[in-house]
Amino acid sequence: MRLLWAIGAVCCLSPAPAPACCIGIHLQPPKQSRRYDPAPLAIGDSVLLGAAHEVAREGFEVDAREGRFMRNALKVLRHLRRDHRRPPVVVVAIGTNMPATSGEIEQALALLDRHQTLALVTPKRSWSGLPSGALFAAHRRHPHRVRILDWLSFSAGHDAWFYGDGTHLRPSGAQAYAQLLAHALRWIGPDNCACLGRVYASPMTTSTLT
Repeated sequence: MRLLWAIGAVCCLSPAPAPACCIGIHLQPPKQSRRYDPAPLAIGDSVLLGAAHEVAREGFEVDAREGRFMRNALKVLRHLRRDHRRPPVVVVAIGTNMPATSGEIEQALALLDRHQTLALVTPKRSWSGLPSGALFAAHRRHPHRVRILDWLSFSAGHDAWFYGDGTHLRPSGAQAYAQLLAHALRWIGPDNCACLGRVYASPMTTSTLT
C-alpha cells in the first residue's frame, strides 16, 4: 500500500508537459495568387507572423513563428533540402530577436543551390534598426545570390504602421510589409512561372532593394 502511495505521489509531482512556447503559422498562397511553381518561401518571426496572410496573398508560402532566430530558419532550410524542395526565392525575415551573423548567412547559402535567391529583410525593433552589416556584406560577397529587402528604410517615417512597441505591425503596416516582400518576386526567372506565357521582370524603382 505504501508503495502504491509513493508511486502516486511521484506522478502527482511530475511536471505537466510544457505547452508550445510560440505561436506560428504555415500558409500556402491562395489559388488565385499562385504565379510560381514552386512558390517562393518567406521564413520569419513574429513580425512576419503579423503580416502572414498579406504576404501569402502576394504569392508566397509563409512559415512564421514567434521567438525565432536565424538558427530556426536554417532548420527550415535543412528540411527543404532533405525533401528536395527548391523555392526559387527564399525570403528570410528574421532578426528582431537577434540579427543573423555572417556565418549563419553562409550556412543558408550552402543549403540552397546556385539557382535560388536568398533575400534578407533588414530587422527593425522599437522604432530603430538592428545591426545589418552582415546582411549587406553577404550581398557584396554574393551579389547574384543574396538580395536585401530594406524594411528599415522602407518603413522610415511611417510610425503609424506599427503598434506601440515600434516593432509589430498594424494592418496598414502588414500591407506595406507584404508590398516590400513582393519586390522579391522580380528575382524569379520565367522558368518558375506557373502560368502560360513568359514573365518579364519589372524594372527596379526603389532604393530599398539591393
